[in-house]
Amino acid sequence: MAEIKPSFPSSLPPQLVITWLPLRDISSALCASSSWRGASEPVFKVVAERNGLTRGTDSWRGGVLRHPTWSRSKPARQQYRWPEFTGPRTVTNEVAERDFYFVANSIRVPLHRMARFRVQMKKEELRTTDGCGFALLSGSGAIKRAYVWNSNGNDYTGIGSPLLGRIETFSFKNKRIKSGQTLLVSVWNVPPYHFHATLERVEEDGSLSEIATERDRARYFSVDDSDEEDGPFVLAPLVRLFTGSSATLGLYEPLAHE
Repeated sequence: MAEIKPSFPSSLPPQLVITWLPLRDISSALCASSSWRGASEPVFKVVAERNGLTRGTDSWRGGVLRHPTWSRSKPARQQYRWPEFTGPRTVTNEVAERDFYFVANSIRVPLHRMARFRVQMKKEELRTTDGCGFALLSGSGAIKRAYVWNSNGNDYTGIGSPLLGRIETFSFKNKRIKSGQTLLVSVWNVPPYHFHATLERVEEDGSLSEIATERDRARYFSVDDSDEEDGPFVLAPLVRLFTGSSATLGLYEPLAHE
C-alpha cells in the first residue's frame, strides 16, 4: 500500500498568517491579493488588542495606523527599544552630555499621497539645539535617509552622529523653534523619486504658521530597493534630542492626496 501522506490545507486563511507577522510586514502582506486585503479588518483588530489600542472612528485599521509611538534610538540602546506599539508617546534623552536620535513606528505613503504627524518638543536648557524631522525607511525598517529641521534653523547633525552620510539638515532663517511648541510635519510622495516636506507651527488657536518648506527633493530609492520610480515610501517621525530634552508624538493624520 502506498504511503499515505497526512493531509494539509492547500492554503491557509489570510488572517491566520497575517496575525502573527511582525507589524512592519503586515502592509506588504495585505497587498498580496484582494482576499488578503479583505481580511485586513480582523487582522488589525487582533493587532490593536494585542497592543492595547482602541478602535479608530472608522475602523480598527485606522486606529492602528494612526497611532505612532517611539520604537528605537540611534545609537541603539536597550532602554530605548520598544517592539511594535509598546513604546511611549513621550521620550526623553536621559543619557548625559550627548545627542540621541529617536525613531517612531512608520507609515507607508503611496504615490501622490501625503502623511502628516505632530510632535511637541521640550528642552531643559534653552541653548540646546534639538531637531525634528523624519526618516525614510527600507522595507526591512532600516533608515535609508533622514531629514531634520534644527530648533535654531542652522545646519547641525549632533555630537558623534550615528547617521553620518545618511542625514540631511534643512535650514531656515529668521525663525526659531521654541520649547513647548507643537510642530506639524507634512511629507508628500511625488514622482519620480521625489518628495515635498513642510514644517509648520501649531498656534494656540489651532491655526498653522509655516516655518520651512522643501520642494522636489530627490530620494533616490524605493521602499523595496527596486527600480520602480513610482512606488510608495515608508516614513517614520524622527527627532534628535540632547540630554534632558523630550518629544511627544501626536496621532498620524489620515493620508491625503497631494
